[in-house]
Amino acid sequence: MDVTEADIADDVPSSSRQLSSWLRRTRQNKIRKVVREIYLRDDITPESFDGADQVLVLDTNIVLHQIDLIAEDECVNHVVVPYTVLQEVRHRNMGIYSRLRALCRVETGDAKEDEVAEAELNEEPAPPSSTAKRGVGDRERAKEAIASARNARKFYVFPNEFFRETYVERLPQESQNDRNDRAIRRVAHWYRRHIVGPEVLLLTDDKACKAKAVDDGLTALRAAEFIERMRPKFPEAGEKLALRDDEDAEKPATATPRGGAQKRKSLINSTDGSVYPAHLKGSEVEQGLKERRLFQGLLRMHMNTCMHGTVTCAGSEEIEVSGRLALNRAIDGDVVVVEKLEDVEALERADKRLRREVADGDFGVTEKAPSTTDTIKETTMGTTSSDRPKGRVVGILKRNWREYCGTLRPLHAERRREAGPEVYNKSDRVFIPTDARLPNIMIQTRHSANLENKRIVVNLDGWDRFSHYPSGHWTKILGDVGDRNVESMVILHEHGVITREFSEAVYRCLPPAHWQPGPEDLKGRKDLRGICICSVDPPGC
Repeated sequence: MDVTEADIADDVPSSSRQLSSWLRRTRQNKIRKVVREIYLRDDITPESFDGADQVLVLDTNIVLHQIDLIAEDECVNHVVVPYTVLQEVRHRNMGIYSRLRALCRVETGDAKEDEVAEAELNEEPAPPSSTAKRGVGDRERAKEAIASARNARKFYVFPNEFFRETYVERLPQESQNDRNDRAIRRVAHWYRRHIVGPEVLLLTDDKACKAKAVDDGLTALRAAEFIERMRPKFPEAGEKLALRDDEDAEKPATATPRGGAQKRKSLINSTDGSVYPAHLKGSEVEQGLKERRLFQGLLRMHMNTCMHGTVTCAGSEEIEVSGRLALNRAIDGDVVVVEKLEDVEALERADKRLRREVADGDFGVTEKAPSTTDTIKETTMGTTSSDRPKGRVVGILKRNWREYCGTLRPLHAERRREAGPEVYNKSDRVFIPTDARLPNIMIQTRHSANLENKRIVVNLDGWDRFSHYPSGHWTKILGDVGDRNVESMVILHEHGVITREFSEAVYRCLPPAHWQPGPEDLKGRKDLRGICICSVDPPGC
């Protein structure tokens, strides 16, 4: 009989002390061997999960790409976050790690108890010591405080890397990513064996991980499949669901491009109905860069347009990229790979054909000819940069996406009557960023009426080659359009100015609120408290 991952009892380390070692390269290009000593525990028991119908075990890619869904959707509850996932997210994205830790944070109402409980969550097991032992009563009270706070938050951190039954050693010729995926599946198997009642679900968007989990008898779902499963109980589930590129790659050849007319012929020489050409593979990009056929650089769009940009390559060489097809789904700030063009007119004709054939008033485009203003802009762009070589994007090495502020394009009257304010079916809406260097973004929402005439924040999810526009999801409503405070928030947000509240540690550095300067403080100083003063500091200050 073949041994599967479900047989976790056959792969339990015999010793509570484990040594792991690996090689790493230092900044001085030296090789250093790192040895880590781990002490495994045997006293961990599963949570009670009172009133839960199911228990969710998160995978790393779900957390990295669906953090808005995890943090804000009501259907995501009773969640187990393996310590492996926590550490992977910490190494890859500190912003998402902070949000995940906030979901798992212990809050009991008492500052000292919260500090002790948080330390318990972050504590790694230490080697046994006969000189320093914690009291049994203190330990039990801390466990009760943590248990009550965890059940209230419904997010639990499971220390699988320090538990004997869930500890996983890296196999020979096994990558670190495969080892971590196996450790996460081990957690799901362990919960499945030790809890009675709730169903254990593994949430993962990794095809290989899901296939292995299903083969071993686990119930594994992708984010979209989980939302459809929860839809009968939570009609508004999935409002913050991020659309993944790998999901779009599975579209059939007859797929309709999203964000355009329902029947439209392909605009490039493709047999699968794609709108944009596919990007080159990594090996082809690497070979092209070595042969100097391709060039790598940062794409910066020209002011007030998302159709014309410049790629600054090594050696200060600049290559002009103009048109939808030439940009090939790259936006301002992306690190792209471009190739120089000899026949520019053919690409310009195809791009004009693309703009004419995308004809849908609800999506911000029409069949009419370009306006005089657009023609002047394009002519100006072409004349001012004629001395630069022309090129097109063939690959994107790094996406520098961020949160974008803007508004929704108003619906036509007939579509507004068809939808109505009480309809919960998801509808496509066009998001217009305040930054004109960005293209319009397609979002799906059930709160279309609530988002009208509002400044909202949108995150980009992806841009597959079957869609005319990138897809995203909204995360926050800033306020009404035209309100001075709201517009100020938009400006600050677009320029990356941090506006969050100061921490308690910062406030403790300030004098009391009732403090007033005395005569000794005013001595030798000029009192300007009655004057409104604005300080504009240069960068770096």
